[in-house]
Amino acid sequence: MKKMILCIALLLIYIFLPAELKAEGITYDEIKFFETGDEYPDKDDRYYQSEFQQSATRYIACELNIYNNLYDDHDKTYKLEYKYYSPDGSLFGEISDNLEIKSEWYTAWYVNSWGWSETGNWEGGEYSVKIYINDQFFGQGNFKIFNDESMLFYTSTDFFAGGYNAPAPEYRKYKTTFLNNETCYIWTEIRFDNNCYLLEDQLVKFKLAFYYPDSSFMGNSEFEYFIPSDWESGSVWNGYGWDEPGNWTTGTYRVVIFFGTEEVGQSNFNIY
Repeated sequence: MKKMILCIALLLIYIFLPAELKAEGITYDEIKFFETGDEYPDKDDRYYQSEFQQSATRYIACELNIYNNLYDDHDKTYKLEYKYYSPDGSLFGEISDNLEIKSEWYTAWYVNSWGWSETGNWEGGEYSVKIYINDQFFGQGNFKIFNDESMLFYTSTDFFAGGYNAPAPEYRKYKTTFLNNETCYIWTEIRFDNNCYLLEDQLVKFKLAFYYPDSSFMGNSEFEYFIPSDWESGSVWNGYGWDEPGNWTTGTYRVVIFFGTEEVGQSNFNIY
C-alpha cells in the first residue's frame, strides 16, 4: 500500500538564506506530485502535475524539495512524517521516516508515494498531504483525482444567453435561437442523473466542444465540478462567447458534450 525512498539532489550553486532561517536547519522549497508504478522514474523523466485521471493513476508520488541551511556546517537527521487526507478531510494514511541531510548537500529532495499497483482505485476529489518535521508542521501539497470515467448519466441540454456571469436560475430564458446583435455568451446547461447517488462523491471534468455553422472546429470549454453523493440528479453550466454582442456568425452551431473523456451527447443552437 505504501512505499518510500530517500533521494538527494546536489546543486552547484550556494543558496544564501537569512540567519533566522538557517537556525531551523532546513527550509521548505516546494512539494510536487507525479504518477508512478512500483519503481520511480528518474528525476528528469518525471511528469509533475496536480491533477490525475482516476482510470490511469496507480501510485501518486509526493516529492518534497528543501534547502539545507546547515550547508558546510554539520550533518543533521530529522523526524519526517507524511499525513494523507481524503477529500472529506479524514486522515487515511501516514508515513514516518528519518530524513538525513549531509552537510555537503546544498539542497535535498525526498519522495514517498501512496496508492496501488493497479489503476482505478482512487476515489474522485481533492486530496492533501501534510508534512511534519520533528513534529512541527512544515508544508502541504494538494492534488486532485478526476473521475474521467464518470458515473453520471446524461439526460438533456438547454441553452440560455447571458454575460460573463450566468444569470440566476429564475432569470434564465431557455431557448435555442439567439439574435446576434443581442448575444454575448451562450450558456450551456447540462442535466444528468447521478449513478453514484448515496455511494460516492465525484470530481468530474466536463468538456464542451463547439463547432461553427460550417462544421469547422471553434474551440473547447473545459471545467470541473464536484458532484456530492447526495445529489440524485443535477445540472452544471458553462458560458462561451464574448463580452460584447455581435461576434457570433449566423447559422447553426453544434456542441458536443463530454463527461471526462467520454462523449455523452450533442446539441445545437442557432444565431440569426
